[in-house]
Amino acid sequence: MAEGPLPSQAARFDAEGSEAPMTVLDEIVAGVREDLAQREAATPLAAVKERAARMTEAKDCVSRLRVSDAVTVIAEVKRSSPSRGSLASITDPAALAL
Repeated sequence: MAEGPLPSQAARFDAEGSEAPMTVLDEIVAGVREDLAQREAATPLAAVKERAARMTEAKDCVSRLRVSDAVTVIAEVKRSSPSRGSLASITDPAALAL
């Protein structure tokens, strides 16, 4: 395995060669990498693979969306945004769908 900083840990430099501040995307990537490291330390990959092998098959959503006499919608309930913070206080997203 190669040594040295991960791409998200390497210093960023602007056109003049000065160290550039982290962007919102850099902060998200760094946070995801930290979260991933914690998850990998807590649960070995072999355990994740074993659990995945025991899971039931995924539902066939595409065929449900192709039913011609039904209303078909894919929706997302977005409670927060990395750049804007909290967007809505939604305690029961399923209730919104009704």
